[in-house]
Amino acid sequence: MKLGVMGAVFGGIPNIDDAVRTAVDLGLEAIELPAGYYPGDPWKLLDIADSPGKIKELRTHIESLGIVVMGIAGHGNPLDPDREIRGTCREMHRKQVLLAEGFGTRLVTFSGLPGGSPTATEPNWILAPWPDKMREMLKWQWDVEVAPYWQEQNEFAAAHNVVIGFEAHPNNVVYRPRDIVRIRELCGKQLGANLDLSHFGWLHTDPLAIIRYLGRERCIFHFHAKDWIENSDVMRINGPMGAESFDDELNRPWSFANIGLGHGADFWGPVLRTLRQVGYDGVVSIEHEDAKLDGVEGLKKAIATLRPLLPVEPAGTPHWFKQE
Repeated sequence: MKLGVMGAVFGGIPNIDDAVRTAVDLGLEAIELPAGYYPGDPWKLLDIADSPGKIKELRTHIESLGIVVMGIAGHGNPLDPDREIRGTCREMHRKQVLLAEGFGTRLVTFSGLPGGSPTATEPNWILAPWPDKMREMLKWQWDVEVAPYWQEQNEFAAAHNVVIGFEAHPNNVVYRPRDIVRIRELCGKQLGANLDLSHFGWLHTDPLAIIRYLGRERCIFHFHAKDWIENSDVMRINGPMGAESFDDELNRPWSFANIGLGHGADFWGPVLRTLRQVGYDGVVSIEHEDAKLDGVEGLKKAIATLRPLLPVEPAGTPHWFKQE
């Protein structure tokens, strides 16, 4: 495995060379480049998406600095009922696939979220089967919006030898592990997971069971190392759901936390080993979203936690039993 970083944390650095050198100086081996709607496009990578020669030149230059590109971060909402947002995100998605092809890597994105009907003007996240109309709306979302679009994108990605890892996230139709498997079964094998356990942990799921579940499907394409911390007072009273601002941590049930400050080696060690158990040997991409910690300081602490635990060398040959 390689230890990397989700490069949006360096988005305030105007020059991509300086951002990459910062990652190298931290001892990281891979970088995930933001080029999307929500993470932004700080280094204007979308401008070169239709220029394979320029992508190759940039890829060669980045690798000469001592790091590899492992991931294009292109999160947006290509299913948004707002036609302007939808159109922008769909055009971005096309370019993101071309960037991923040129860099020889995968695309990390959201599934998106449509409205609940052809006349809807805002996205609609449906979480319960009643009133009965909710089930009808959810079926419409998947049958009319989700499946046709992502079937088409699966074919486009396959034509460019790119896999797409969905970050299962609240306010998207794909927000649980089972939804990742569902969209993969409906739309094609180029689609899978960007596994980010911070989006499941506060729901009190089992992270190792999730890894094994998605691992059996052979669809963990990318891994975000991001942590969280629970506010037990709020959680006991109101449960995990809520739209309190991320600035209002004392009144939120959970918050994103730096690796090592949310969970330590006793959590992350088994996670990394289970990833290897299911055959994942890609990048562990640290995503810094702790609002109480500077980005570089947070990365240093995360690296200090993960580096001693990260499997790097190929597994040895067992000497105590005969392999079948």
